[in-house]
Amino acid sequence: MKTASLFAIFFLLLERLVGTTSSSDELWHTIIRPTAETASFAVNGTSFPMVDFDIGESYAGLLPVSDASDSSELFFWFFPSSHPQASDEILIWLNGGPGCSSLAGLLQENGPISWQPGTFRPVANRWSWSNLTNVVWIDQPAGTGFSRRNGMAPVDDEFQMAQQFLGFWKRFVETFSMQNRKVYLTGESFAGN
Repeated sequence: MKTASLFAIFFLLLERLVGTTSSSDELWHTIIRPTAETASFAVNGTSFPMVDFDIGESYAGLLPVSDASDSSELFFWFFPSSHPQASDEILIWLNGGPGCSSLAGLLQENGPISWQPGTFRPVANRWSWSNLTNVVWIDQPAGTGFSRRNGMAPVDDEFQMAQQFLGFWKRFVETFSMQNRKVYLTGESFAGN
């Protein structure tokens, strides 16, 4: 089976797991302060089919880029870090293109899940960047990967892409109480430049 097909299956399953809790309904959030809003993005890291390890605390979903009723939404997958020196920082990962899903970086490069081409199932990535700091992988601009363009027109230039990203980022920071953190922005290729 092609790797792209495996990714599609994996993320359809992720969509079903977002906002779920463990079967014992325990509070398994350890790093991000649980709120009704963050709970709706919580991913149960022990319930992924084909993944035989706990991926740890993470949050995934869509956040709007504006207040418009037909606002586009950017998809993110956020892994808080338990590293003691990560409490005041966050790293944003963007794959290149623009228009390449950042989930490729999460799953094949620097995320806690490593699913390499030609392998049967994912394995834990002991070199994950989330071992050192809080990392959020973001599909952008809208229409890329699992991000949704909804009723808005596609972006035509870098300025529009930056407006989308800043609208998303404001909502992300508010949702996860990430105010006053040092922000590091990195990626590969064009990386949303």
